Amino acid sequence: MQLCGIEENQKEIEDAIKSNLKENWKIDRISKIDLSILKLAIYEIRYTRNSF
Repeated sequence: MQLCGIEENQKEIEDAIKSNLKENWKIDRISKIDLSILKLAIYEIRYTRNSF
């Protein structure tokens, strides 16, 4: 379920990551594992409901 949500919102998630990179950095400099963790974290924060 989360994978589908990440794929559906991929552009917005990647835009959020890109907007927080330093000016000379590109998203492809982030390791694949770190990028996957970032995408999952952003998806969970923005698109899921937590009952804390």
